[in-house]
Amino acid sequence: MHRKKLYFPFILALVIGLLIALGAAGIFSGCHEADDAVDGDHHGYETPADDDQNDDDDSADVLPAECGPLEGDPAAWLLAPRDEWVYPTRVIRHPVNGDPEELDPARLTAGGEQIPLAGGWLELDFGLDVAGRLELGVRDAAGLQTSARFAEDVRYLTDTALQPYELLTALSMPFVWLPGYHRRLFDGDADYLDPLPVGAFRHVRLQIEAGSGRLDYARVKYYAYRTTETELAGYFLCDDEKLNRIWYAGLQTLDLCTIPADQGTVRSNRTVGDGPWALVDGGRRDRLIWMADLYVADRVLFLTRDDWSAAFDSLAYLGEHQRVDGNVPACSPVGTVGLNAYRFIEYTLFYVLAAWDEYFYTGDPSRLAVLYPRVKRALAYIETQSDGDLLNLTAQNGLGWCWTIERRGRVTFTNILFYQALRLAMAMAELSGRPNEAADFLARAETVRAAVDAMAWDEARGIYVESDTDPVHVPLDANALAILTGMAGGRTDRILAYWQSNMNSPYGLVNVDPAYDGAQYNLGIHNRRSIGFVNYFAAEAMFFAGHDAEAFTLLARCFGHMATTDPGSTLWEFIGPDGRPEMSYISQAHAWSAGATTLLTQYVLGVKPLTPGYERLSIAPHLQDLRHVEGRVPTPFGSVDVRWRRAASGEGLWAYLTIPAGVEAELTVPNGYGDWRYYGSPPSRINDRKLRMNPGNYCLNFSSIKGDNRR
Repeated sequence: MHRKKLYFPFILALVIGLLIALGAAGIFSGCHEADDAVDGDHHGYETPADDDQNDDDDSADVLPAECGPLEGDPAAWLLAPRDEWVYPTRVIRHPVNGDPEELDPARLTAGGEQIPLAGGWLELDFGLDVAGRLELGVRDAAGLQTSARFAEDVRYLTDTALQPYELLTALSMPFVWLPGYHRRLFDGDADYLDPLPVGAFRHVRLQIEAGSGRLDYARVKYYAYRTTETELAGYFLCDDEKLNRIWYAGLQTLDLCTIPADQGTVRSNRTVGDGPWALVDGGRRDRLIWMADLYVADRVLFLTRDDWSAAFDSLAYLGEHQRVDGNVPACSPVGTVGLNAYRFIEYTLFYVLAAWDEYFYTGDPSRLAVLYPRVKRALAYIETQSDGDLLNLTAQNGLGWCWTIERRGRVTFTNILFYQALRLAMAMAELSGRPNEAADFLARAETVRAAVDAMAWDEARGIYVESDTDPVHVPLDANALAILTGMAGGRTDRILAYWQSNMNSPYGLVNVDPAYDGAQYNLGIHNRRSIGFVNYFAAEAMFFAGHDAEAFTLLARCFGHMATTDPGSTLWEFIGPDGRPEMSYISQAHAWSAGATTLLTQYVLGVKPLTPGYERLSIAPHLQDLRHVEGRVPTPFGSVDVRWRRAASGEGLWAYLTIPAGVEAELTVPNGYGDWRYYGSPPSRINDRKLRMNPGNYCLNFSSIKGDNRR
């Protein structure tokens, strides 16, 4: 790394600007001035009146009804079971001969009318994705042989054929949701708790293979994390039911991916983390801490729960397994899958991003002191994988999130990740009192930026291409990151236009255009598919660029589809071409798709940190056609409460906000509104589109602007 001498005041000012831009722009941004990030979609509006808008002082005496505290009931939307025992909500008897028969599920609670067992099978539907061990209360059994099959999608109770890849994988990753692992012989009475848990399922097929008996009850002893009303620290509610379902499905996905650390891998028998809880990739598989999944999941956790220790412990676990050369494992280095943990430079870069987030959301200098040295070592290792200006992916280091597609050479996505990691390392260096190291990281980042632009930008198509060895394929992940990091700059609209013309599907944006001719193991799961992981970045890129209508459409098509399709409570690993999982192997509670919950809080509600620990925060909502949005965001200083409500007349917008002690908020006048009045505590003006709020309660009314130019 070549060092450029830069004066300390310049670097300090640059880092402060970076911190503000990071908070204003969200996940990957940090390359624009803060004003560009929050004001970019408000040009051409009328400006508010001067500071004396409340000249008559009619606002301080009697507060309107709209100025009251939050009214939403997030507990009504929570999907986590209220206690550790979960009972079926639907029971269907499938006899050997004859039509299926719906039974009263109350019969499978203790003391209910017992169900005779003699041939055929029972379908137990628990109403949502759950995790744990099945318990059966069997009575008067006589040679009763049962087996149980578990599924997240009901189709896989009857579609029992394994795909070729599933058969191959089963040799090293036993599918514990299959009946061979849950067979039991009963005689007499038994209260049987299956010793082998299943990490995520909604449906159970209880097959009666031989003998007879009666079933007194059936239930699941739940063992994943449960975010109940007590643990819920943040929430989101609006007048669009599908958006609400997305937010709480993301939280339920997070819960199912938060497992006891000693119950990792698909058989729940390996320790995969250090703390009591580990944040793993999927409820059902792989049940390992995977770095890219953790990056997404951490943000959801920081915005929802009061206990952040699972995020801290999981990142610390991977950091503690950093090799002497600086390489950070992509996943918990245990089991067969863990044998490849050190072959993902892409995930080492995600470690840098997650390390920054841990400090940025907490503002805890002790975390910075631990994380920055690890980040430095990680980037020193990353430099050994470059062939000049850019990183070069090979068979030894080039595994990544889309592992069935061989991405080799100077891959655009990986190098934009590298650019962002260098920018964040610059900020960490400056905040650690190391301006010379910050200057080095900045200089290297600018070298990477210029090299990526020169290599990957296709001016004719208006898009970034896959790599120096593949100028044909267009990757969604790289182009989304190019927008969010600011690399795309004024070319952003061309990228978004390409997406709309070439990468749209009924279930979101596909991850690549055109499709690849083939993929490893003949799997299509990464080949022109809608995948929540990259649609998360794409939706944020749309919000960031001011294309709110497209962002809301993408949220509904991709994440809304998952949240409302069986199992109807979680967000999935992949969506197949028909809108369903392509095989039972696919995880339907997968952490990397939970990021839509973050987007709803940070963009629709509009609350994001501007500086570490939320000492300064931004409130900049993207309301589009919503009439009511409210929520709460936890910070180290206490909760930020926000409610937006359009006036019943259709003209004007009411805002109610609570800012905790120790926090300064910058509110951007919402899109489509201009003049404002305050009731009670007065904000101060920053400029025509921004207001400053110190700790306290605020009630504002914004007047509509004629000719609203929302996209």
